Amino acid sequence: MQDLGWSRDLPAEPSSVRIYRDPLGHWYASFVVPARIEALPATGRAIGIDWGVKETATTTSDDHDLPHAEHGKKAADRLACYQRRMARRRPKPGQAASKGYRKAKRQAARLHKKIARQRQDTARKWAMKVVRDHDVLAVEDFRPKFLAKSTMARKAADAAIGATKAALIEMGRKHGRDVRLVHPAHTTMDCAGSLSQESPPFREGSSQGRPERRLRGRFAIFYLHVRSIADLYGCRLVDQWSMQGLRDWRAWSEDRLHMNEDGHRLVAARVLDVLGVPFDDWHQVWPDCTVDPRAKRREDAQWIREHLVPWVARRLRGTSSGDGLLPKRPDLSPWGV
Repeated sequence: MQDLGWSRDLPAEPSSVRIYRDPLGHWYASFVVPARIEALPATGRAIGIDWGVKETATTTSDDHDLPHAEHGKKAADRLACYQRRMARRRPKPGQAASKGYRKAKRQAARLHKKIARQRQDTARKWAMKVVRDHDVLAVEDFRPKFLAKSTMARKAADAAIGATKAALIEMGRKHGRDVRLVHPAHTTMDCAGSLSQESPPFREGSSQGRPERRLRGRFAIFYLHVRSIADLYGCRLVDQWSMQGLRDWRAWSEDRLHMNEDGHRLVAARVLDVLGVPFDDWHQVWPDCTVDPRAKRREDAQWIREHLVPWVARRLRGTSSGDGLLPKRPDLSPWGV
């Protein structure tokens, strides 16, 4: 007869039970019972959450960011020691395992179990803090499978993004919070500025620069937060991320900060489409064109000389290009007059 330990009392009669055994020989019973919502006091706050590798979760609140705990990295040396012992004592085919091999295997399994429990504990404590302090949670619906084939595979696995995301969703629904999963296409942008009203252009096929990569996480969670607020209050949101025409440099003026006439026409068409007003199709795709690398470098040098350097100088002096300019319409007047 085995002694039984209950993690918690069953809230209702179970409909089914699953019994399984882990690599350490411990037996567990998992019961299926109706979920009960344990409502928490309303806070009136919302939060956006973006998953990553350097930081497991980056949020719109600095107090709720989840740094990489590195539980696996901290135990890597001991785990490697147990695995080396197993390799030295590995039995030949058809031969019984030695006592030393079985001991090393059990030690490695115990350490794996400890790491998994540490990750789960970290995830659940962080999820509870986020759920307790916010009513609405906009969570990136991130699936980290593709990271398994990248150079970040080990660090991504140690971050346990999938387990942390599952713990957050479970905790939010348990306490009656509004949990909204956002497609990754709306949280990770190819260009940092594409989250503002006017996005800086980039040429098709170009890669992200270091500034864009460093700022992408912050801009992504800002954009996610805007989407969650728009959904919460029923606002109509013009999503420029889906506008392929704005990804081409031909939609932008020479300063690479403001749209030209074609770019503004595309945005106007998108706004009217959101409002349900018939207008030109905003799904414009620019015709293919080849850019000479030497001409591109000359344009970049000219842009740095004529626009970037003067902007930096104004920032250092504390002035603006709009200083001294008077408004076109200082007084409020009816539209169309």
